Amino acid sequence: MPLEKLQIWTEFGLTSMVKNLDPTRPVNSVSGFNDFGAGDFHDNHHYPFPQCGAPFYSLPSTPHDPTRIAVQGEFGGIGHIPGRQNLWNVQSQLDTLNQTFEITSTIEIWNYRATRFIEDLRDQARFFSCSGGIYTQTTDVEGETNGLLTVSGPQQFFVSYHEQEAEILISTQYDCRLLQPNIQRWQRLISEIYAAPHQATAAYAASTVKPVKFSVTLANQ
Repeated sequence: MPLEKLQIWTEFGLTSMVKNLDPTRPVNSVSGFNDFGAGDFHDNHHYPFPQCGAPFYSLPSTPHDPTRIAVQGEFGGIGHIPGRQNLWNVQSQLDTLNQTFEITSTIEIWNYRATRFIEDLRDQARFFSCSGGIYTQTTDVEGETNGLLTVSGPQQFFVSYHEQEAEILISTQYDCRLLQPNIQRWQRLISEIYAAPHQATAAYAASTVKPVKFSVTLANQ
């Protein structure tokens, strides 16, 4: 179908097309950018702190919508600049590192700031209608130093989260990158996020949309 036949904002026509193909499948029509109300999700991107499911964060470009599932499609993005051996060692990329949303001076401060944003997401799941979040991002990339892992040589990296044990499992092929998170603190906070919807206040319980199962994802752009 030509895009011009899918209305001015193509997400409405595309959403309708997908719904007709499979009406049982929830559709996330727009992840970030301007949200005009299409689909089943209100997917907000905001850096560095999350703005998920809370009415006081409503903006004209992404208005609060209690009738849809609220998720934080991207948040975080803060960085720490380690030694040059743990950076993408290309001058043109080094010159753009100051474009990172926030750069901290030490790993300790990085962990403090990052976990504060995760605590915000936990509270938005507990008190409002936030149903999921994606922390950005798992690894540093060219020109961005905001990863849980720095860049330094080839490495296979895998992170998984087991909800029952609240356990983060990390496997690496080469021990050549700097792992920045305080694992114990992150494990505790992720466990608290999964428990948050069950600790909802009376005001939260009365909200229109309530998450059935919370999802946390660590993802690269």
